[in-house]
Amino acid sequence: QSCKPGRVLRVMAESRRKPSDGNRRLVLHFDINETIMIGDPASNVNLITSLNRVIAKMAIVRRSLVADDAGDYVWHDGSPLDVSKRRSDAEAPPLLDDFKLPIGCHRFFEVYRQR
Repeated sequence: QSCKPGRVLRVMAESRRKPSDGNRRLVLHFDINETIMIGDPASNVNLITSLNRVIAKMAIVRRSLVADDAGDYVWHDGSPLDVSKRRSDAEAPPLLDDFKLPIGCHRFFEVYRQR
């Protein structure tokens, strides 16, 4: 079972075998993918794919206010996602240092995973 933000990890006690001293053991299982190691060999996700997913989960976008199509998105600050549509001297969108998404914004990973 994968862990979702806001959920409590379930602790499972393994009671099938008792150690020689007769005490029960407590076995904790943690999903550490994309936390202390990059990649997921069990799911056949390589380093590059895993890095792209981590970046996409941290990139914040919102619908364009002047979208030609209902599916057009821009960075959270309103600048175009397409580099060719940005001014050549444009700065990168500022980093967000709050864990809450700005109103009307979404994580890039969630928006483009649905397409």
